[in-house]
Amino acid sequence: MSPAVEVPVRGHVVTDVPGQWSVVYVALQYEPEKDPGAVRLVFPGDNEWVFPRELLEAGLRTPRRSGDIGIWPCGRAQVVLEFYSADGVAVVQFDNAPLIRFLRRTHAAAPQETERAGKAARREALREDAPLKQTGARTEAQAEAPHAVGHGGPLRT
Repeated sequence: MSPAVEVPVRGHVVTDVPGQWSVVYVALQYEPEKDPGAVRLVFPGDNEWVFPRELLEAGLRTPRRSGDIGIWPCGRAQVVLEFYSADGVAVVQFDNAPLIRFLRRTHAAAPQETERAGKAARREALREDAPLKQTGARTEAQAEAPHAVGHGGPLRT
């Protein structure tokens, strides 16, 4: 099944070397039936990051971090996303306009009321008296917590 909203976006991978950067094309995806509060950022290869839609919205205006992702505005027209993994940190800069268009489309696909219902369900799952099943190093309730999760290694362009 394809996502309800999918937008291709161009970003620039930022490095420590002044003037050296590379272009990376990613897909922003939103699947409200699966998780109305989450967005997915898919990089080339098997590199995919899932994080709260509200993190992206807030990060356009003020620095935010959740789990393995940091987001902050960079001037008036750009935003920077930092991705933390065991392999290191990748920093990618995006123009705001396509991200704002994507967010508008996600709200048209699933208004915040739907997202609030999903958050309430996640909060209920995280209650101390909720039954927990162990799945690897994290509990099932922790795995469903609304934080950023990345999969894959360092970005390759």
